[in-house]
Amino acid sequence: MEPADKKDGWDILKILGIVIIAPLIAFVGTMYTNALKEQEINVKNIELAVDILKQESDKTDKYVRQWAIDTINEYSKVKLTTKAQEALKESPIVSSISGIRFDLNIMKDFVSNENVLRLIGYNDNPEDIFIESVTILGDKNSGCEKTLKIGTRFSSYSSSIAPLLSKKDLLSCLNADELTKQGYEFAEVTLKPTLDMSYLIKAGGGMSSRNLPFAVNVEYRNGSSKASSLFGVHLHFVQIQH
Repeated sequence: MEPADKKDGWDILKILGIVIIAPLIAFVGTMYTNALKEQEINVKNIELAVDILKQESDKTDKYVRQWAIDTINEYSKVKLTTKAQEALKESPIVSSISGIRFDLNIMKDFVSNENVLRLIGYNDNPEDIFIESVTILGDKNSGCEKTLKIGTRFSSYSSSIAPLLSKKDLLSCLNADELTKQGYEFAEVTLKPTLDMSYLIKAGGGMSSRNLPFAVNVEYRNGSSKASSLFGVHLHFVQIQH
């Protein structure tokens, strides 16, 4: 049988435990609930901001539109560049001209005999579109912001190509020299990160790869509307390990 004073000590500890732990559990629960509520509010704010930026700029107040841009930038891990923010002030996130898809590739230009970054457009509309400009947007480390005036017609119900800039100028703008200094070789440009299996076969499995992301903003119009398309692109590099 335990001594009375020892038993009393355990009882006191139990009481203290209840007194301390119960409020602590309540506090943690409240904090968790508040965090969930705050997260829900943040999501609602982002949804509202996206809805605002889907509208044409002339149909939304410029201060409301700026709030929407600031809100998206606040909760985005990858911050919008100054050029991207300016584009969102003038153009909706979702194009007002539907049925347009863009892609990029790098091919040798027969006129200049250089490898050139080319914009490929797939126009599923009954009306031609005109590519006014294309802006290359790198990350903050590269500081690349290069706007190219294009002025090319993309015909209806067809695919068209517009040369943008040389591969050399693109790599220089995106500060890809660091990768080439490390022994990486440019492989391809894609809309998503990729692994070129042909290099894997060539190297017998001894290789590493890197993807250098950047963004492209295409400004275009048809006879009655203007629109823009902002999308991410990746330069794919590989390093053969002998």
